[in-house]
Amino acid sequence: MKYQVICAKTGELYVVDVSFTDEEVEKHWKKWVPIVDEDSNDVEIKPYWDDKQIGAGVMRKNKVKVFDGIHHTTLDEYSIFVNRKTGEVYHYNNKVYKYGVKGDRIFLTKYLTGEEKMVYDGKRFLTSSGEWLRENKQTLSDKSFKGILYPKNNLRYRKIAYKNHQIITALYFGQDAIELALGEDAEHQINHRNLDNDDNRPENLEIVHKDENKEHATIFRKLIKQKIQETLSSLGVGHLANKAKKVKAS
Repeated sequence: MKYQVICAKTGELYVVDVSFTDEEVEKHWKKWVPIVDEDSNDVEIKPYWDDKQIGAGVMRKNKVKVFDGIHHTTLDEYSIFVNRKTGEVYHYNNKVYKYGVKGDRIFLTKYLTGEEKMVYDGKRFLTSSGEWLRENKQTLSDKSFKGILYPKNNLRYRKIAYKNHQIITALYFGQDAIELALGEDAEHQINHRNLDNDDNRPENLEIVHKDENKEHATIFRKLIKQKIQETLSSLGVGHLANKAKKVKAS
């Protein structure tokens, strides 16, 4: 995470990188609860769930393991790949493409032409702009959460946005995440343990009550301020003229 700060004495602008390791997070916050079965797709879709929860339940039910740490799922016209180790989420239009596996690689094939393209080379996903495989980079909120937007069409009476951390928790945390944190009037939220909204690894996510989420944010904002001051002090910078402002990721 990058923060902009201004020195009160010189007016000079500084950009400071701040991050927390998983070990640092656990030192100041509660321990992360490991996932029992990361390949499980068990879920019971409840009759009282709203459209978004039902969609998340379908994602969970359709989840299949492609490779260790790589999972695939489908909801309506979009199919999704998740890299569990990095928390990165990708999608493609399954009305246009189908996926297949050759060795340790993943390919998409265009139905109409038979054209084939490699989208995973055994180490990383390979994306394209506008077609084939795309990373879920669409900004869906004022907090710069990234995800995928399902538009209103003959399948849906309204558009539905799934943020990447919502997809990850639905796929890996399952029933509790969907039940507690994805409903319109949910009292629980998905918390990024290190405050980095772009870090969607399961180890960085947890389901907490709204009040607990506020408590966590208060603790870690103080720690961020301390880290920024320590970094600037090492550069000989004294008092700051403004509060640290987080730089939005591109």
